[in-house]
Amino acid sequence: MELEYIKGNGKQYIDTNLKANNNMDIDFSFKTDVNSMTKRAQAPLNGEACSVIFGVIDNNIHKIFAMNFGGNVGETYKYFWKDYDYGYGGNIIKRSINTTSKTNVKCIDNKWYVKDAYIGTSNISEPWESRYNLVILGNNYSGTIKSFYENLYIYYFKIYDNDVLVRDFIPVLDSNKKPALYDKVEGKFYYNQGTEEDFEYKLKE
Repeated sequence: MELEYIKGNGKQYIDTNLKANNNMDIDFSFKTDVNSMTKRAQAPLNGEACSVIFGVIDNNIHKIFAMNFGGNVGETYKYFWKDYDYGYGGNIIKRSINTTSKTNVKCIDNKWYVKDAYIGTSNISEPWESRYNLVILGNNYSGTIKSFYENLYIYYFKIYDNDVLVRDFIPVLDSNKKPALYDKVEGKFYYNQGTEEDFEYKLKE
C-alpha cells in the first residue's frame, strides 16, 4: 500500500546499499516540522550530531555527499555538500530555505536545485567512489551511522548513477503493515535499520 510519507523521529535510517560517487545524482521530496536547529550541533564531516537529511562521508579520502541543517541554535541555513570535505578544497553551498512545507531537492550533474530554483554547483575535483553506502535520514560517517534528524518526512527519493535511475523509493506499507521505502527499480522493500522503533506514516489519500 502506497503512503503519503514516512516520518523519522531521530531513531531511524534507510541504507540505500549504494556507494556514493562523483556521478551520483539525487531527486527527493521532504519536509520538517521546524525550520531551524533547536540545539547546538556540529558539521557532518566531523561525525558528531548534526541534522543530516541524507549523507555519506568517506573520511579517508575526504569525500562527502550530503545535505544537512546548520549547526547553530535557531539557524535556518541548509548545507549542500558533494566531493571534498570542507577544509580539503571542497565548496559548501549554503542557503536559508524554509522546509516546513513539502520541499523538492535535486542534485543533477553536480548542480543543486531547491523547489526547481538553482542554488549552486558543487566543484568536482576528480573521479571518486566512497567505500560506504549512502543513507537516508542519517549520515554514514565512514561506516558508523550518525546524525539523525528528528521529525523528517520523506515523500520520495530517487538516485541516479551515470544518468541511470538505480533507486526509485516510495513510502509504502508491506503485506504485514510495516512501513518501508519500496524501490520500484529492484522491486524490493527497504526497512528501518536504526532502532526497533519504526517510522510513523500517513496513508495516501
